[in-house]
Amino acid sequence: MDYKNPPKRLPAFKMILLVYVGLFLFGFLFCFTACQQKTACNKETLFLEKVGMTAKDDINKTITVDYVNGQKTHLYASDELLFDVILTGFTSPIIFDLKETEKFYIFMQDSCEWVVIDNHVNYLREEYIVKPVPALSELVTGGIMVIPSEFIKEATSVRIVSKGYLLDEAGNKTKPLLAYLDVIILPER
Repeated sequence: MDYKNPPKRLPAFKMILLVYVGLFLFGFLFCFTACQQKTACNKETLFLEKVGMTAKDDINKTITVDYVNGQKTHLYASDELLFDVILTGFTSPIIFDLKETEKFYIFMQDSCEWVVIDNHVNYLREEYIVKPVPALSELVTGGIMVIPSEFIKEATSVRIVSKGYLLDEAGNKTKPLLAYLDVIILPER
C-alpha cells in the first residue's frame, strides 16, 4: 500500500460529512425558529382563551357591540360609557350573565396578557334574557359601562366585551355568543 497518495474517497467522505452537518444545522435552525414562533405572543388567541371561546365559535356574528347609534365618540374613564349591543339572526332566547359580560379587557404587551377590569355599574339582577321578536331583523339593547380612572392614565386601547348564550327550550345554555369592540378610552376629564 502506498500511503503517500491517499485514496480519492477521503475528499468524498469530507463532502458527505459537510452535507450532513449542513443539513443538521439547517434542521436545527428550522426547529428553533418554529419553536420561537409557537411561543410568540398571539394577542387574539390569548383573548379567546381568556373568554373561553375558540375561533370557530360565534364571535361578532349574532351579537355585535357598537357606539350608540353607530356614532363614534370620545370615551373617558369614570364616565358612563354607553354602547349598543345589537342582536341579529337569533331564533331562541339569549341570556346575558352580567358576571361574564360587559367587561373591559386591556392587553399588556410587555407581559403578553389580557387584564380584565370589571364594569363598575351595579345592576339590579345578575342576568337578563332577550327573546327574539320575529317581526324584527335585529334588536338593539344597551350597555352602560364605567371604567375606573385608576386604570386609565393615558389614552388606552380597551376591548369592550359582551358575552351571552343561546338558550334551548328548557332554558339551558347551549351556544356561547361573543361580541367585542376595540375603543380608545381617554383619562378622566
